[in-house]
Amino acid sequence: MRALGNYMLLGRLQAVTAISLFTVVSMFIPPLSYLLSGVPAGLIILRKGPAYGMQVLLVCLLAVVLFVAVIGVNPQVAIAFALCMWIPVYLCCSVLRQTQSQGWLVFVAGTIASAYVLVMHWLIADVPAWWLQWMELWINNAFPDGGGEQYREVLVQAAPAMNAIMAGAIASSLVVTSLLSRWWQSLLFNPGGFRPEFYALRLPGAVIFLSLAGIILLFTSGGQQGSAGLDILVVVIFMYLFQGLASVHRIVSEKKLPQIWLMVMYILLAVLPQAILIIACLGLVDSWMNREISNPGDNGQN
Repeated sequence: MRALGNYMLLGRLQAVTAISLFTVVSMFIPPLSYLLSGVPAGLIILRKGPAYGMQVLLVCLLAVVLFVAVIGVNPQVAIAFALCMWIPVYLCCSVLRQTQSQGWLVFVAGTIASAYVLVMHWLIADVPAWWLQWMELWINNAFPDGGGEQYREVLVQAAPAMNAIMAGAIASSLVVTSLLSRWWQSLLFNPGGFRPEFYALRLPGAVIFLSLAGIILLFTSGGQQGSAGLDILVVVIFMYLFQGLASVHRIVSEKKLPQIWLMVMYILLAVLPQAILIIACLGLVDSWMNREISNPGDNGQN
């Protein structure tokens, strides 16, 4: 990691070469796209700045488009793939570099995911039906000779929640990508600096506006708008999830508890979806307690 990071930071040519190569590879391994392409791009933005990062990414986009055109892939696929990932990562890492606050990073990632929710509900008349159509297409491709009925029944039940799941995945992917870029930067230039910054993760007060928007849409509207409100509230839960994770890490460190506590937490998150809500509630409580400490009320004295 050190060698690759140092190579990428030597100059624009090295950065373009590495990011373009990783992006082409990630196009054939979509689940690893943020890890392979987003994290290196984030490192460049965090270390060199937004202007430098934008120059590098524009050249990378040109290089990737030319490469996929040569091998016979539609260049529009490469453009959509790169822009849908690089622009959000660019915004998140630029805010992190400017504010030096991982809480603001999480807020920006949540805002981007909420924007995705609103755009989907604005462009598509029936979002669950749209997701069901895509999932049925996936089943037909996976089982060309028929079958897969058991999966189809599950996906029909999951379709109404798919947009919220996707929004949460977008927010989580952006946060994890940006945090990995930050960790990489710390590894190269400030060893040990990532941990205290992560422990200090606090969501800004502006997150209340996202929460209110979701609540208002949910309880005052029906149909698409009400569904959009629920999706936004799911995004807010994922935002508080990261504050909850930071809180647990901080407590384990301060109390010098065994690392097995962290292992158990991540295992539960992997196998028990309800654990996400529990950790998010811890994040909400941590946020409230910190605001009480920062803004203590008076003691009845004038």
